[in-house]
Amino acid sequence: MGFLFAKMILIISNPSDISTTRVIDWFKNDTKYKLINIINIEEGINQNISAVVCNNIVRINNYNVIWFRKLPMIFQNETNKNEITNYLKSEIIEYLKTLKLLCHFSKSTFIFGSALYEQEDILKFRSLLLAARNGIKIPNTLLSNDKKEIETFLSKGEGVITKSIKNPTFLYSKTGKYSVKMYTEKVKNRDVKTGNNFPNLLQELILKSYELRIFFINNSFFSSALFTVTPHINLMDSRNTRKNDMRIVPYILPKPFLKKLKILISQLGLNTGSIDVIVTPKNDYIFLEINPFGQYDFISAPCNYQLDKFIANQIEMEYEK
Repeated sequence: MGFLFAKMILIISNPSDISTTRVIDWFKNDTKYKLINIINIEEGINQNISAVVCNNIVRINNYNVIWFRKLPMIFQNETNKNEITNYLKSEIIEYLKTLKLLCHFSKSTFIFGSALYEQEDILKFRSLLLAARNGIKIPNTLLSNDKKEIETFLSKGEGVITKSIKNPTFLYSKTGKYSVKMYTEKVKNRDVKTGNNFPNLLQELILKSYELRIFFINNSFFSSALFTVTPHINLMDSRNTRKNDMRIVPYILPKPFLKKLKILISQLGLNTGSIDVIVTPKNDYIFLEINPFGQYDFISAPCNYQLDKFIANQIEMEYEK
């Protein structure tokens, strides 16, 4: 069987991700690439991407580097009342997931990025458990909808916070004019309803000196410290803090802690992502979670990391091999 093979970069992303465009801007003029965002079924069938499996050899036609930057919008679109349409959509989604899986077995195609990460549905708890097994401290955590369990958990320590079990999202009004973003919030006793509650992910509230955001790609780590400059403002969730109230500075991780993080992401099978960590007044490092999509824009400029350029260089190094 013959193979079609050419040097080209395939980028799978989402039009809302500005960092994708900024990375592409750093590509050399003669670098060949294709950017796709599959919004619907029609776009899904118009993509020329093939994976050939023959005699235990996997070959991805036309592309020698694939950057899985963001989930295409077809993953986010609502289900349709038409069963055939829903089936075809699910097949395209599975097609992309299988492509990512086959890339791991291809010797001729290098992959960047953790979008379509196979373990994404359970990443939050899997990463917490593996972090603890590697000697990294984590918050006490409760997953429950039982009123008594929740009330008992609330009565301990400095307080309790709640966050999404999977990923937070935007909630839009019917007109699209208003939206609500889900953030990490402190839980109060009055928030607990009688009887069973909706399933909750609760964690102990840990007093912090500052928060760390650590972006990694392959074996390179870029760390930053986030802290507030206004005394009365608590950095509960950096996404919900005004830029004028927050400072972001470069940070050097202790070597023993960095070593543990490298082991953790290797066990998780990630090659890019962002890690959230709390540093306590006692200088303890508390692991919170990993975002496999690797948000990095808001730390790159303040820390002068030029991450868009770095990522572009990493991708082109593999492209030129």
